[in-house]
Amino acid sequence: MKISRAIVKYLTRCQLRNYSPDTIASIRRRLRIIQRVLGNIETSQINEKRLLFLLSRLTCQTNTKIRYLSDIKQLLIFLKIFSIEWHNIFPKSTPPKTDYVTELEVGQLLKSIKIEKVKSYNGELLEDYLIALRDKALILFMWSSGLRAAEICSMRRNQIDFEGGTFSIIGKENKVRLGMLSDDAESAIKTYLQARNDISDALFYCYGNHHSSSLKRRTLDGIIKRMSIKAGLRPIYPHMFRHGLATHLLKQGMDIRKVQLILGHSKLETTMRYTHITDVELVNNYREYFNKPKSLQLETRIGLRKKYKIEVKIARL
Repeated sequence: MKISRAIVKYLTRCQLRNYSPDTIASIRRRLRIIQRVLGNIETSQINEKRLLFLLSRLTCQTNTKIRYLSDIKQLLIFLKIFSIEWHNIFPKSTPPKTDYVTELEVGQLLKSIKIEKVKSYNGELLEDYLIALRDKALILFMWSSGLRAAEICSMRRNQIDFEGGTFSIIGKENKVRLGMLSDDAESAIKTYLQARNDISDALFYCYGNHHSSSLKRRTLDGIIKRMSIKAGLRPIYPHMFRHGLATHLLKQGMDIRKVQLILGHSKLETTMRYTHITDVELVNNYREYFNKPKSLQLETRIGLRKKYKIEVKIARL
């Protein structure tokens, strides 16, 4: 079977397994690049030598090269081709750098938004005012929800439950989960929706776009990046809010399994990538307990012994 035909069959299988459209698009793009490099050869002709040639032609970072290899590996497994020794091909990866937005940076982003209620000559609210309301609601929503960029763009008005302060979201593999809103986010969204006069059901309206009323990922990236530069911060991107919420909740002491449910991760290992950020707190807590004065440790032991003796006497009675 030619690579081109195999790719079509594999992508159909991904759709049947409810992969998100963005994930399928990324897989399709990488597999098409692999096809261009190797040529439209028979899949049975793919061997270690050809894959090493593929790696030499790719100019991306090591972790991205691993994504390409993972895609072609899954394609071959789908076709039941198991003749390749993959451990001889995969380069050593470096742990991805997990960057996140802080609570202080969120505050600075909000301060940079100037909300001035100005009406035009015909009594309608100016677009700049509506954009400012949207941006404030957007920042607070992203910070309190921890949604993926694609999930934020797909949000609709009727998904918000203002009475319960929650919302429903369809995530990866069409899994429905419950999300939570902070009081500030709920209030900002209410104010924004009440000020709007459009008929779109999109939660966050895309102003200036005549083709779609919903935000797109690139538009969302641009909004957040421009706001961060305006606030005098480093370039910030939507996914950093997701990392930021997880880090914030872990630092506040929330159980990691609960954080996993909020983020919608199917595997705990994925959520655990956020835990290394709080290693500083872990080290400080360790030293705090390890370096306790001996007299205090002795008092603790004596107290425990006395408590144990009292409990034993009561039990005997």
